[in-house]
Amino acid sequence: MEPVVPGKFIAPGFVMYWFGADLYYANANRFIEEARRLVNDSPAPVRWLGVDASAITAVDFSAARALIELQQDLAKQGVVLVLARVNASLQAALDRQGVTAAIGADRIFSSRKHCLATCRASSTDPIPKD
Repeated sequence: MEPVVPGKFIAPGFVMYWFGADLYYANANRFIEEARRLVNDSPAPVRWLGVDASAITAVDFSAARALIELQQDLAKQGVVLVLARVNASLQAALDRQGVTAAIGADRIFSSRKHCLATCRASSTDPIPKD
């Protein structure tokens, strides 16, 4: 896996983080540490942290709690957590684990394009188009 490097934006203020495995108790801490590093060590303010969930096919209880905690911590910093490329199976797991209720169903998307478009449209400080 390539190391996480803060400061690379998909659009100004919007960081997309791709995690290449299922989320479960053994790697949840690494996922959370990397996500926080992308926000906290960024040279420019991050307003949106998107997680490209295309490689995540399962989320266990520990990882679900970690995602909920991450969302709460980011919200305190004024950063919105969104999930992109979530398939139906992962969506069902997120629903069961309470992640959808915590993050908000309107913050979970089936594509990156729809995710970015919605973030641009809903931002009080719009994310510019490329």
